Amino acid sequence: MPVSRTTRSLDQFLWSLLAAPLLFAAPAAAQNFEYDLVTIEPWNLGYQLATSHASGLNNLNQVSGCASPITGNCSFLWTLETGKTPIDVAGVINDVGTIAGGIALRYPDGRVILLDEFSSVYGINEGNVVVGDVNGRYLGGCSYRTRSATVWDPVHGTRLLDRDLGILDADQARAINEFNDIIGVRSHTNSCGDWEAFLYNLDTGEFIDIHREIVGGNSGLTEVFDINDLGVAVGEGPYGRNIGEVGPFLWSRAGGVQWLPAIPNGITMRTHAYGLNNLGQVVGAGIVDGQEWHGFVWDEVNGIRDLNDLTAGIPDNFKIDRAKMINDNDWIIGSGHAGT
Repeated sequence: MPVSRTTRSLDQFLWSLLAAPLLFAAPAAAQNFEYDLVTIEPWNLGYQLATSHASGLNNLNQVSGCASPITGNCSFLWTLETGKTPIDVAGVINDVGTIAGGIALRYPDGRVILLDEFSSVYGINEGNVVVGDVNGRYLGGCSYRTRSATVWDPVHGTRLLDRDLGILDADQARAINEFNDIIGVRSHTNSCGDWEAFLYNLDTGEFIDIHREIVGGNSGLTEVFDINDLGVAVGEGPYGRNIGEVGPFLWSRAGGVQWLPAIPNGITMRTHAYGLNNLGQVVGAGIVDGQEWHGFVWDEVNGIRDLNDLTAGIPDNFKIDRAKMINDNDWIIGSGHAGT
């Protein structure tokens, strides 16, 4: 479902829907709200388990996602002006309008090509360079899964970061910016419990062991989830030197690690940052009062703020529980739920 910022400029904050129809928010100019809630509804509201999920957002304020039908393809492209348009691929979307999702790439003219060797897609830039991973072997249980971080571009096709580009044990490539900085995680034991964050530049071959910068020779896992065009990445890792002291961070080549605070009424190890834009705004989710997830937005000026306290038009008994992505227009996609 979308939420939009209601300072005279209608910056949209897009939230994927839950199981019931929600209303578009009315402008709240006279109130102290930052955002308006806008919902992207399922295709069929009569379906008992109707849901809608936003998976991609670009700076043209287009949203790609999947809305559950009773039958047929769930994929959509959404804009505030046109609403949902059915398409054949849903996933991340770049500023050209190319969508990458599943194992396919959809160009704005409607052409679709398959991405050989991909299992999952996580990021795409304006050069239509796509990153993700491929599952090599799965025997059941997290520790038996083997994956390889994967990149595809129109010239070279698919390359594995470990086999073809020399990034030992590269497990997942999670995002790519316009300067071909790829961020991801390595896994030396093929377990989801030993992730180590890294950056690799596809053009220069530069490799930065973000994990080692954070933990040194100590234990702990690190993850990165998104990177902007300024080379700033967002992730999480041990802010102390004990494995249980985990918190969200920003990282850059020049500045190193900047630790982010806990969500209001929450704790640092239950606060997770998922996305950021080129203005340095960060979005994510955290557990509030030890019992429920709330979405948040953070910036240097205002600090970390609960989106449920910033948003107009939230229905009764509804919570914004996750903020996933934020674009340069301050639109955000995420999710929410109704009920206790």
